[in-house]
Amino acid sequence: MKFSSISLETRATILLTTRLGEAGDDLKPLSPAEFRSAQRWLSERGISLGDLLSWDHRAAVDAMIAEGVGTALIASLLDRQDSLSRAVDHWSEAGIWVIGESDKDYPERLGHRLGTAGFPLLFGAGPREFLTTGGVYIVGSRNTSDVGLAFSKTLAARCGAEGITVISSDMRGADREAMGAASAAGGNIICVLSDSLEKAVAAKRHRQLLEQGKLTVITPFSPDTRFRVANAIRVSRYQYCLGDFAVIVETRRTGGVWLGAEENRKENWVPAFVRADDAAPLGNEALLSLGYMPLAENEVSDCDNIGAYLISRLTSSSSAPSPPTVGPVDAASDVGTMLFNIFCEKLAVFAGQTARSPEEIQDYFGIEPEQAEAWIAQALDDGVIEDTGDADQYQACAPQQRR
Repeated sequence: MKFSSISLETRATILLTTRLGEAGDDLKPLSPAEFRSAQRWLSERGISLGDLLSWDHRAAVDAMIAEGVGTALIASLLDRQDSLSRAVDHWSEAGIWVIGESDKDYPERLGHRLGTAGFPLLFGAGPREFLTTGGVYIVGSRNTSDVGLAFSKTLAARCGAEGITVISSDMRGADREAMGAASAAGGNIICVLSDSLEKAVAAKRHRQLLEQGKLTVITPFSPDTRFRVANAIRVSRYQYCLGDFAVIVETRRTGGVWLGAEENRKENWVPAFVRADDAAPLGNEALLSLGYMPLAENEVSDCDNIGAYLISRLTSSSSAPSPPTVGPVDAASDVGTMLFNIFCEKLAVFAGQTARSPEEIQDYFGIEPEQAEAWIAQALDDGVIEDTGDADQYQACAPQQRR
């Protein structure tokens, strides 16, 4: 990847949203909410992000800031083109490329399904064309049972052998087992990360697959991003949206796998199956009661073609009556929305002057870690708070920056 091959629109997006890792570059990039606000402001005036790099942007930036959009650092962020050129050289040496949401090879599935709820960049390594092939997203808890691991491997091996791309994360448990089984069967893999793409492309378990052109590793975050709980929750939407189907191997009724499944159910991104057998945990049963389709290991292993079988299951279930979800589910949803709104109001005050850690937020509200993680991630997406970039510290956004 050469600096000259990156479009002006994508260059401007990188400059506004990404830390470039150079000594002395302590400028704080725009938060997702700030970036989308600036993007909308420019679009309403017929100005593209790329225009900010092709002509004197000072007047437009000054006018935007005067109206309370973006931050006073925008001009300084855009002036880092030399730093960006060096960063691109560094990424290229590691085999890393970057595409923006306005580029022609940005996955149409992500643009269509996520819209502005997604991040505007994708960093990756490996064949970009995998991102357009669809596939099956296989996901499970870190501590998936032996029965669940066997199911994950059987499903991934069938997909790999039949040329169906397996989509997963690098998380220990069902996800990593699925990647290994798909690889052993000669299949293609998309691995979506929430942190450190630079470390992932250097990892021994990935290097050979990358060299063979069998693995694509991507992340919507900067290649040197450290692990953050909120990012891990956010990235599951990419794993769902890149696929044709999702299969949840094992989940509790809390945590990242559950939250991702719930978001997919509400947004209706892709049809999803849940492992169903006598050893399945209560979380799996709960998803089945909410309308997800059951899938047993013998169905996976005994069918003639796994892709055709999943399609046939979807077709046959479309005429079947849906499980009742009106009463308690809607009531619980209304209560959950009300509690989240109260949480946001109080969080805006609690994190108004002082940045707070997830632990401080959890203790202040007296809620469980999983609930704190979920609400923090949602508050970030809604622009109520922003990540200060300082070891998981969050601070309230100014009222005019909120969505």
